[in-house]
Amino acid sequence: LWERKTGRADAFEGNDYTKAGHLMEPVIVQWFTEQTGLKSHEVGHLVSPTCSWRRVTPDRLVGDDGLMDAKNSRFEISPDEIREGRNMKWYFQIIWGLGIWNELHPDKPRTKGYIVWLGAGYQFQYLQFEYDQEVYEMMCETVDHFWNEHVLADIAPPPITRDDIL
Repeated sequence: LWERKTGRADAFEGNDYTKAGHLMEPVIVQWFTEQTGLKSHEVGHLVSPTCSWRRVTPDRLVGDDGLMDAKNSRFEISPDEIREGRNMKWYFQIIWGLGIWNELHPDKPRTKGYIVWLGAGYQFQYLQFEYDQEVYEMMCETVDHFWNEHVLADIAPPPITRDDIL
């Protein structure tokens, strides 16, 4: 990410997995609507009014107070894996999107996050989360630190993964 943000690497253009996700998104959203009766619509790119590097493109707005990310996974994904496991990043994506929306629209806050997914190509599931302002603020601290101390300062962050080290 640091290499992309500092121009040292090309932006991620996607792959077959991201293409499949984009193609399947309308189907997954339709399934959600059929299961819940909740209507949704596209929202586009959101940018925080206070920090231009805080950005998000949620998949949909849901009803008057929700935000959705739709996922297509080749693996079976249990709700617990989102709450506390390997796919917890999906939860953080929802909190991030809700936080930026709420910064932009304090008069129309959204408090419900929906993660909607198709696992193993056919298993439709969804989870609803309540917005957590404290988690959003912690995420902002981390993102702001990364942006200011690494991207703007042009200093690579310390390695975390094996790929970082390599």
